[in-house]
Amino acid sequence: MALLRTLGYDAIGVESNRLARSATASEAEQFNLLNEFTELPFDDHVFDAVVETALCRLPQQEVGKAIEEIRRVTKHGVVLGSITTDLAIDLLERHDLLEDVQTLGSRWDWAERFHAAGFVHALTEPSRLDEAWKIAAAAGRAPDTGMRMRRA
Repeated sequence: MALLRTLGYDAIGVESNRLARSATASEAEQFNLLNEFTELPFDDHVFDAVVETALCRLPQQEVGKAIEEIRRVTKHGVVLGSITTDLAIDLLERHDLLEDVQTLGSRWDWAERFHAAGFVHALTEPSRLDEAWKIAAAAGRAPDTGMRMRRA
């Protein structure tokens, strides 16, 4: 959240864990709330997007309600940041990423949960996929496949 704010975004963070929130830099504390993910203290559709990083730390029975809350407060979409089974095992082990994880699944599993709550995959729209590809290429992050994006 603090990094997004330094980049000019009007970002708000939500932590459900007091210890995690206590690590917030003092200049960002007012923008990082201590609250449960299943009852977000925001009006409907107040955020353009949500960057989610902690759903995997919720018990299985709370994940659906938290995703519904994310859908309620979001105008456009969500970026999945939770730990998934698709991550390389050496990465998971090196950074001990499975610590405190209570709900683990693949990106596909998470996608199905978000789809069930009413989200759609934004990159299935050709114009958005083209835009994302251009941004990734400009940042040097697009794979050099020798292929070019074109509309059918």
